[in-house]
Amino acid sequence: LAILGLRLGEAASLRVGDFDPDRGELRINKATSRSRKRFSRTGASREDKGPKSDAGVRTVPVPNGLIDDFNEQVDGREADAFLFPSPRGARLHADNWRSRFYTPVAEALGYGWATPQWLRHTAANLLHREGVPAVVMVEVLGWSSISEFEQNYRGLFDNEVEAAREALDNLTL
Repeated sequence: LAILGLRLGEAASLRVGDFDPDRGELRINKATSRSRKRFSRTGASREDKGPKSDAGVRTVPVPNGLIDDFNEQVDGREADAFLFPSPRGARLHADNWRSRFYTPVAEALGYGWATPQWLRHTAANLLHREGVPAVVMVEVLGWSSISEFEQNYRGLFDNEVEAAREALDNLTL
């Protein structure tokens, strides 16, 4: 999540067939949510729905350093199997993932305050630090508009205002 910038519900809905190993891409076209039917015999019911917005339907590049890991994850599995399954092979439930994996690891590392959403913020910061233009970041992260993106990630651009001032100072008129 910290590298790809996926929402937790998007990651939980990914199927093996959503990974294209030849292109090194993930197709994001759904997200997991609680169903209106709150509980079933096995607990809170989950279902796939569309992503958060139309912009959430997108293709996300997988870094070359992760391609082998993804290939291992999909090797020999059916296209409709969950890409990131629960220990039982079923849909990953966000609440269970948070309490059994994420929170204990975050606390052990001294980041107990950081929610899974911070992993998405980390991805935005990493992309920005590597010089990825904001318009590309909007598409990769699935934001509906650049203004919505800038509103949520305004802190990333604070130093750029000063850089623009310096660039203008260097112009010879």
